[in-house]
Amino acid sequence: MDEKELLDELRKLPDFECFPLPASWYKKYGLTPPSAVNPREYIESNYAIKCSVAPKDLPPIIIREPQQNGKLVDAPPVEEIKADTICRPYTLTETPDVLPSLRELPIPE
Repeated sequence: MDEKELLDELRKLPDFECFPLPASWYKKYGLTPPSAVNPREYIESNYAIKCSVAPKDLPPIIIREPQQNGKLVDAPPVEEIKADTICRPYTLTETPDVLPSLRELPIPE
């Protein structure tokens, strides 16, 4: 199938203007390139809602029985991580606003 036949088939679709096309096709076949729409115009157009409620040719997908006999996927094994908790003794002194771990650091002069 060549470009022209493909373009003719795409033009038959109801939402042809929404499909991305190669940039060279716009000049070659005289198509108008899509223009940008600001967010307010897009929201006010309700395009997404219109597409969701538009009538469609496809029947609904109804699954009445388990697929692949209810096959379940095995969960990967849990990786065990060793964690140690180290507690330092805390003694309250005259300056309680200093953390115990900071008392051990040398103070630069």
